[in-house]
Amino acid sequence: MTIFRKSLLFLLFILLLLILSGCTIKIGSGGIGSGDGGVWRSDDKGKTWVQKVDLPLSDGKKSSIASVNIRRMVFDAKDYKVIYLATENNGLIFTADGGETWRQFAQLNKGRVRSVAVAPDSQCVLYAAAENKLFKSNDCGRHWENPYFHQNTQTVLTDIAIDPRNSSVIYISVASGEILKSINSGSTWQTIFQTSGVFIDLFIDPKNSSIIYAATTKNGVFKSADGGQNWLSLADNLKSYGGSREYRALIINPVNPANLVLVSLYGLFKSGDGGQTWAPINLIAGSQSTVVYAAAINPQNSNEIYYTTGAAFLKSTDGGRTWLSQRLPFTKIANRILINPAKPNIIYLGAIKPQK
Repeated sequence: MTIFRKSLLFLLFILLLLILSGCTIKIGSGGIGSGDGGVWRSDDKGKTWVQKVDLPLSDGKKSSIASVNIRRMVFDAKDYKVIYLATENNGLIFTADGGETWRQFAQLNKGRVRSVAVAPDSQCVLYAAAENKLFKSNDCGRHWENPYFHQNTQTVLTDIAIDPRNSSVIYISVASGEILKSINSGSTWQTIFQTSGVFIDLFIDPKNSSIIYAATTKNGVFKSADGGQNWLSLADNLKSYGGSREYRALIINPVNPANLVLVSLYGLFKSGDGGQTWAPINLIAGSQSTVVYAAAINPQNSNEIYYTTGAAFLKSTDGGRTWLSQRLPFTKIANRILINPAKPNIIYLGAIKPQK
């Protein structure tokens, strides 16, 4: 079956799902009304931006995700027009048309969703982390089950990573400092690493799934090269840079995964050897003390680097030696940058309300 037919069948299934599930497409507390946030899309590598927030209602009217606070944005690896949003107060939101319209599922349509992941071999197998629970759907989100929950209801699951070569292998990071692993699609779990830090992000090398990165909020990034059996800290080589252990984001180049970009309180660093050594990336003049909220690399050209501050979107085409800056088209924080791997001229920004 061609990719086109698979994508078409997926879109038809989503439409059927919305009809049969009785989904009211109702944005919960904190999401209704107008605003300049939500999702913004550029089709020209960030030169111009258009807000993409339309959310059709079941009665034919329209609502909007313009006030939704977005925690994560995730592509479906088989169809880049399908994007999932994990939100602060409005559950799990998705688009099947590149952001032209947005939808919610009948379940997981409210509350805080910290992370979402799509099985690499099936568009319809989804995982979502909401508070202390992991949810799983085998039918494109029509029904959800709860294969894992942390016994402490105050402990938050922060991220999900699925082995790109074996979707039965799943990892979860926990805010209390644990990394959990399942080798049977979530049926059973084992703690494979524990530290005093607060884990927030998980990443798997797209070409070598034995390599895993786990990021903490204050203690830097840890790395395993053997599927989680052993771990080492990547923060030791950054000791001379104040604030480098205070993590913001990690970007792995999908073409050459040894090329990393680390975003920290200090600023940006790059590595060409999987984090063994790091070099600072010179930011735009006068901005070294500015907080960087998100960063991304063009998956087809590692010399193109993007990052956001509280008010600006910045772009380099020479690996970070020089930068072009433009003011963000909205007043919220752009805490997520998502680049279409097949068409890197298409870039999405996800917004979140600034913390007081």
